[in-house]
Amino acid sequence: LHYPLRRQRQMCIRDRLYSYVVLPLILFIAVFVSIFNKKYRKAFWGRFSVLSRLKNYIIEQPTGKRNILIHCASMGEFEHIKPLIARLSDDPSNSIILTFFSPSGYEHVKKYAGIDLILYLPFDFPGTWRKIYQILKPVFLIISKHDTWPNQIWMANKFNIPVFLVNASLNEKSSRIKGLARVLFNEVYKSFDKIYAVSEADKKTFETHFENISVQAIGDTKFDQVVLRKKQSEKTVHIPDEWVSQKLVLIFGSVWPEDLAHLKQPIKDLLKKNISVRIIIVPHQPDTGHINEIKQFLTDEATSLFTNKSFSDEKRVLIINTVGVLADLYKYADIAYVGGSFKQGIHNVMEPAIYGIPIVFGPEYRNSNDAVQLLQREGALLIQNQNQALNCFDKLINDKNYRAQLGKNAQKFALSFTGVSVKLLSLIHISEPTRPY
Repeated sequence: LHYPLRRQRQMCIRDRLYSYVVLPLILFIAVFVSIFNKKYRKAFWGRFSVLSRLKNYIIEQPTGKRNILIHCASMGEFEHIKPLIARLSDDPSNSIILTFFSPSGYEHVKKYAGIDLILYLPFDFPGTWRKIYQILKPVFLIISKHDTWPNQIWMANKFNIPVFLVNASLNEKSSRIKGLARVLFNEVYKSFDKIYAVSEADKKTFETHFENISVQAIGDTKFDQVVLRKKQSEKTVHIPDEWVSQKLVLIFGSVWPEDLAHLKQPIKDLLKKNISVRIIIVPHQPDTGHINEIKQFLTDEATSLFTNKSFSDEKRVLIINTVGVLADLYKYADIAYVGGSFKQGIHNVMEPAIYGIPIVFGPEYRNSNDAVQLLQREGALLIQNQNQALNCFDKLINDKNYRAQLGKNAQKFALSFTGVSVKLLSLIHISEPTRPY
């Protein structure tokens, strides 16, 4: 076969070290870990079944389908790329094959309606990828965010399969730009047909640290995802209208014990001073320990667990003791606190922002560029301690115009970055060359 000149690369010592030293070491570690961990053991053996499952899939697949291969490390990357997957799956001639590195991601998504086949990412040996591409013949490969594996990319190059990195980000503290990792990733990144960065700052960082790469700043599909999730949430009812109607609802999302240390007293004070207030608390880890901690500081207040489906007027505090519903619950809120911001870093601020409600968070927020910009655009408020928290919530509760303006600013910010999926899809199809299999 004849391939474009830029795809012709000879295996060097670095590549051999990776394929024949580093990968066997990773395999050995995986074997060791799987002995003691049931979840990882299942994932370990699942990686060896990829080829047989692909062969069966191709046999059963209708003729004329265009196979599109997409890889996500975990649930986070998958959630952000959902709008792109949805648009690709809208075309009946497309067949979407998704690979996951994370066992938890695989288990949560394996029944997702927009995907034809979900697999574990196989171990990154060149022979494995050669067989996969020979069987699947994908029209292109999309990798979400950062989980790039060298032989997956290089073997795609040999088969003239276009490869795109989407929602790409790179900060100056990344391990990818240090030492031997930088040397390896330079070879990997320049093997992409295109790297679509989430911002001009990320584009500049890529170009500063890696040579001969093709990068374009286009934005992040996660903004499209919050809009898509909002539309989907309108079809679901988690809380009856009578519990929230004519009430002022504060939601504390993804809170850690470190968040609660600054929020316990403000929450208690708000409940005492405002009879119309409803509180929804969503612990980041809804296990028994965290649920009991919340109940203990609210001993004077009647609380209800979400799974009990008990929404009486006297129970003004709802504790969410399950996962996967937080993004939908923001539609009931008038004010949102986003957790993690008194711990290691803030969680997703776009999910509440799309609903046009003011957002409050603590001092650990600079891990999120969205949170930084929300502060700058006056769509969010920063608190440093429990006194500031109480004053902040008091003002938001008592000043309706102030609350509405902050919410309007937050929603305007969230909507200003939408449309990336449509643009990305157009660019990928434009870049897609003829594939001489």
